[in-house]
Amino acid sequence: MSLQTRFRAATVAAVLAVLVGTGTATAVSAAPVPSAGTESAAVAAIPAWPVLRQGSTGADVRTAQLLLTARGFATTADGQYGPGTASSVARFQTSRGLAADGVIGARTWSALIVTISEGARGDAVRALQVQLNNLGASLAVDGVFGGMTASTVRFWQSHMGLTVDGIVGPQTWRAFIGH
Repeated sequence: MSLQTRFRAATVAAVLAVLVGTGTATAVSAAPVPSAGTESAAVAAIPAWPVLRQGSTGADVRTAQLLLTARGFATTADGQYGPGTASSVARFQTSRGLAADGVIGARTWSALIVTISEGARGDAVRALQVQLNNLGASLAVDGVFGGMTASTVRFWQSHMGLTVDGIVGPQTWRAFIGH
């Protein structure tokens, strides 16, 4: 069974579990749980942060734009890294004491991400939902970290060999972004 098919099955199971009042544990159990000792290998295999600059496009750019807005640097989240995004990035970098080159690399990503979990709302959650949809989910990008978003996060944390806690912190962001 393909990963996308398993994900869709897990999503359907989560919806059904919520509808019948049994919670979302079924969705989490639909994914294989890594055995002890595989987490460190999986975490070591997390890809490096992508480097984004003028001319970059796509979900990672839209995620960065939403995270910039969440951090107080309003940026149009259109997935196009143009001069406006570069200017917002440079201003953000200056505010954090980083080299203000307008390029998003590892240091900028690390300063830009926001740790979020179920119950959170806003542009950082929208950024997460964009990444989850990029991985194959079909979530509404509504900025609400509800049950479906939490179930999807746990599914992908399990699949990627991360700690399955539903919290989107530095390792989870790094695993999701650029994947």
